[in-house]
Amino acid sequence: MHSAYVQIETAAQYSIARSALETGHFDLSLRSCYRIIDLDPEYHDAFWCLAEANHGLGNNSEALKWYQRYLNIHPDDPQATHMVAALGTGFKPLRASNKYIKEVFDNFAEEYDTQLIDDLEYKVPDLLYGLFNNAEKPKKAAYSILDLGCGTGLMGSKFREVAHTLMGVDLSPEMLRVAREKRVYDQLVEAEINTFMHSHPSEFDLIIAADVFCYIGDLSETFEAAAGALKLDGSILLTVESQRNRGFVLTESGRYAHKPAYIGKVAKTKGLQEVIGKKEVIRTEYGKPVEGYLLMLRKPSDASLGQ
Repeated sequence: MHSAYVQIETAAQYSIARSALETGHFDLSLRSCYRIIDLDPEYHDAFWCLAEANHGLGNNSEALKWYQRYLNIHPDDPQATHMVAALGTGFKPLRASNKYIKEVFDNFAEEYDTQLIDDLEYKVPDLLYGLFNNAEKPKKAAYSILDLGCGTGLMGSKFREVAHTLMGVDLSPEMLRVAREKRVYDQLVEAEINTFMHSHPSEFDLIIAADVFCYIGDLSETFEAAAGALKLDGSILLTVESQRNRGFVLTESGRYAHKPAYIGKVAKTKGLQEVIGKKEVIRTEYGKPVEGYLLMLRKPSDASLGQ
């Protein structure tokens, strides 16, 4: 077959495949990708599309095959590495790598708000603020707040009125760029959250971790860092995707889910007490509800330690 034709046709089919993938038309994406592979069996970008489209359709064994083929060619790719771990039977990391988180959210930043709110019916900002309001009856401009994994600023916008200082920290410079445009934070920092909290002892009245722990399985270090960064009587508001089995698992979605009892157990070992918790549907995914758990933990004051 003429090489010029192959080049033009594969480029056209790849454009269709990518566009279909981004709009959730996974079957169309697969058809275009298989056409590409027929024309050029070494068209590596099609391997990635085949993995993502199969994953979107729930064909996880087929998705794993294509993620692995892509990883064989790009052994340092953080997204392929993570998804092979999530879908395979081998080593399961205790948390997603910093490179994975940064790459995913740098690529997602421009469409993040629209996809979460409109497509996924994202409810976490309202739900977490409601939980906080029920527990605290907060006053305006009363809290020094740290927003972990602040992303584009959806949580910051919700909590701005009760903050006298509001800081956001995130690994993704592109997400921070979008957040900066909203002008709700007093300071935005590009950093890994545990490192940042360890460097700010006893500074915050409230730490928010909304949709952050779905990228961290083992929460021991993070709770230790949060306890250190909180003032006495300070609180942490958090969400997790919930599951009923082991303490935490890396699910086939590529995210971690936690057993609520595990959260309370680990928090207690780090000196944090559960104030209030609530099961909620936190968003939809492929039209199905995602079950979550909202929790407020507190670092007790010296006077309340024995209560």
